[in-house]
Amino acid sequence: VHADNSISYSDIAKVNTGKSSSNVQQAYPNPFTNNISIPVKLDQAEKVIVQLFDITGKPLKTETVKAVKGDNVITVNDLAGLSKGFYLLKITIGDKTVTQKVAK
Repeated sequence: VHADNSISYSDIAKVNTGKSSSNVQQAYPNPFTNNISIPVKLDQAEKVIVQLFDITGKPLKTETVKAVKGDNVITVNDLAGLSKGFYLLKITIGDKTVTQKVAK
């Protein structure tokens, strides 16, 4: 806004906030049997923490991976011993957390 109350806009193509951007896709297969995979795309290499909880919130498994810039697939293995039912996957990348509901 100028002194004469007129408005003008500048072109801003991208603002870099210093924070990384990530893209977490839907976990597969869903329902799962022995393992479940989560596709993750990162703008920079980062630590990714994947936690599996039962429906009451009890932690069952945690995987920590140093993921690379670009496309990654993080797989949580050895889930055959879990009972059929619903579970929660919590994927944490930096200060961003995504939660997905999955079934066995």
